[in-house]
Amino acid sequence: MLEFCEWLYELRVSQTVRESTWVFPTLDAIHIYSMAIFVMVMAAVDLRLLGFRIEQQPRQPLSHFTRRVLRWGWVAFGVHALSGTLLFAAGAVDYYVNPAFRIKILLVLLGVAYHWVVLPVVAKREEASPMPIGSKLAGGFGLLLWVGVIAAARWIAYV
Repeated sequence: MLEFCEWLYELRVSQTVRESTWVFPTLDAIHIYSMAIFVMVMAAVDLRLLGFRIEQQPRQPLSHFTRRVLRWGWVAFGVHALSGTLLFAAGAVDYYVNPAFRIKILLVLLGVAYHWVVLPVVAKREEASPMPIGSKLAGGFGLLLWVGVIAAARWIAYV
């Protein structure tokens, strides 16, 4: 894997990102904002699972709510993944050995897989009032995952 990171580091696009005075900061800003949008969308869904009311109109079924907001979350995730890949390539060897980076990637993959699997199952149930304990546990676990992602992302710079 280290050999792959060294190869990635030496690519022309990686050198451009690393050496340009504006490409890296621009990608970094895009990466941060797309992560913020993605985490906000996922947090909105998780808060809804916890039983919080987010919208002003009469409460929609969870399946309608998730269908409406998740498309924006997945678009933000795509932008986040693309910008993150380019940023990673610019410093691949350093990021590869950084434990905070590895934790962040692990938590992101776990969070995406968790929401990909759990949300469709939970959202098929029409709203119950109050939310079932299983839905609340799912929402709480999802929120913890995204807080962990943010903490690990901030920790990368200090390790």
